[in-house]
Amino acid sequence: AVHIRPYFHIALYSSGTKVDFRYETQDTLLPNPWDRDLRLLKDTENWGAAYQALCAQTMMPRPLMDKVELAALDERFWVMYWDVLRVLLRGDQQKPFTVYLELLHFTLPALLRVLPPGDPARRALLEASYMSDTKATAQHMKRLLSAYLAARTAVIRLFSLDFTPDRSFEEQIQRLVDRHVPA
Repeated sequence: AVHIRPYFHIALYSSGTKVDFRYETQDTLLPNPWDRDLRLLKDTENWGAAYQALCAQTMMPRPLMDKVELAALDERFWVMYWDVLRVLLRGDQQKPFTVYLELLHFTLPALLRVLPPGDPARRALLEASYMSDTKATAQHMKRLLSAYLAARTAVIRLFSLDFTPDRSFEEQIQRLVDRHVPA
């Protein structure tokens, strides 16, 4: 776990218990919201309780997305989306599965991180499914496209981004999807 943070160690026990150990000194340990439930070993002078109280008062940083991140996400989404859908429309359900997983892995965390939990666009993104029936999966891909467009619009609105999608390209893709994937 050194790649996460120096002096961070993870122990996995045969009983299934997982314990994370972090070795730091008081002067290097700054209050942060992730440590509000931290248990301190060798807590002298009740310093740990005061530290936890400071951590509980610390605000979580608001996740952000800028225009460059959204443009990269958008470009990759369209390439991967079309790659999956065109192979599904040919009737092959096994080949596009890994690209579908990559599409979800690349797109969902970035959008879910910045969208508020109650946002309808966020909820629609969570309805992922992949079946052996290619027609049903293609219909899901159609819904995923709508969910992605709604989430992207919500992100643009939420952060007031100066992002202009390529409407003519998107309309052509939408027409192809509507023509080849029945409602």
